[in-house]
Amino acid sequence: MTRNGATITRSAGSVKNDNLPFISAAQVQRETGTEGSRIWVVIDDIVYDVTEFSKQHPGGQVPLRNFAGKSCSWQFHQIHSLKTLQKYEKLRVGWTEDAPNPYQKPKPQIVKPLWSHQNW
Repeated sequence: MTRNGATITRSAGSVKNDNLPFISAAQVQRETGTEGSRIWVVIDDIVYDVTEFSKQHPGGQVPLRNFAGKSCSWQFHQIHSLKTLQKYEKLRVGWTEDAPNPYQKPKPQIVKPLWSHQNW
């Protein structure tokens, strides 16, 4: 996909996004489910309208409302599979760039075993 002459690439885990309109991060941030707005969340730069789905979300409405108008990419991928994104492809309304994620992704920790077979 190109925008302003620049090629835009998506991460390998993204759902195909051809023909989706660009939505500015500022517009996404306004869609928080308050004052009659929709509830939009961003996963891998794809904007999903989860307004109606939030009532049926197996994890309840709270996680979706907490990320309304924001990116939740790394959090989503820790819990869900790519099949989940494919299942809800109909909720996609556009794509964006630079949507904020309110939480920094934790760095992986290396854990040393308390014992190993070499200690036997």
